[in-house]
Amino acid sequence: MKLSLRRVSVATPGAHSARQAWPARHSVVLSLTDEQGHRGRGEASPLPGYSMDTLAQAEQSLAGLSPSKVSQALEHDDPRKALSRAACLLPDSIPSARMAFEAAVLDLLGQRRGLSAPALLGCPLSTTCSVALLLGAAQDEDVLAKAERGWLEGYRHFKLKVGARGGAHRDAETVAQLRATLGPLAHLRLDANGALDATEAEALCRAVEPHGIEFFEEPSEARLATSIPIALDESLQGQSEEQLASLVARRGAKVVVLKPMALGGLWHCLRLATRARELGVGGVISHAFDGPIALRAAATLALTLRPLTDNAHGLAPHTGLPQWGGSPSPVSDGFLRSWSEPGLAENAELMA
Repeated sequence: MKLSLRRVSVATPGAHSARQAWPARHSVVLSLTDEQGHRGRGEASPLPGYSMDTLAQAEQSLAGLSPSKVSQALEHDDPRKALSRAACLLPDSIPSARMAFEAAVLDLLGQRRGLSAPALLGCPLSTTCSVALLLGAAQDEDVLAKAERGWLEGYRHFKLKVGARGGAHRDAETVAQLRATLGPLAHLRLDANGALDATEAEALCRAVEPHGIEFFEEPSEARLATSIPIALDESLQGQSEEQLASLVARRGAKVVVLKPMALGGLWHCLRLATRARELGVGGVISHAFDGPIALRAAATLALTLRPLTDNAHGLAPHTGLPQWGGSPSPVSDGFLRSWSEPGLAENAELMA
């Protein structure tokens, strides 16, 4: 087994939350090549200011992988067991390294067997799931135009970043405009990235409650008195399956938003989603403005989870994605669809 690493940097205009922007994304691409020449690739793209690890840590962790132990992990006939074994080879404190390694393992196994990554995990080729379109921040001038274009393209779920300093009135105003523009059939999600205190969050909830919010991601660290379903995102970082129940109860959460890049890969997110379902909590797979390899891996997880959740996943192509080049997105008409090509089927030359 041969392991190689390569750093990649790409301009990602439009990648931002209400309070932070990432004009460029920096990644480490891991390639695994076996004795027969099959190659699998994975991507570590920790998001500065959001992820608990750094690119340097991810690179160091991946560089320390033992080729012989990697080969042993891949020997198992069950791909899920192989993912489980792969996860154990890296520390959970470096989540983006785990994501890169597990994606490369899944890609390599698919290349070996001539199966797509979703099929490898038992997902029928006909499987589809709806996805949500990220509109950007409520302060952006083009939010309504993006929403209108998205509706015409087939999207029915829309996510808006809120929580800019001093922007509560604008946040509420934009939500009202979106509802008026899209009509009653659109599903609106909000995400404050934990930027609001309890008083600010509850005030914003009261202002937007009449507009039928599907759920509100990380409005505040406090438990809120609101009828809007609360979703966990950043709070899940570093949390185990065993800790999930107490976190959900403490925050009164109804949804968990799982970003494999930030939480520690596919296997951990699969187990978190399974545990969430046991708790009666919905699961959504999302990204951290990842590159195309990681997005294909996250899409594989979303398709695999189809029997566990009916929620629309946060995997619509983000505005920075075209800069990477590569294969067409598996998302079209507002739906994520499985593919038939082996592995992750991502041929981005930039990341080759």
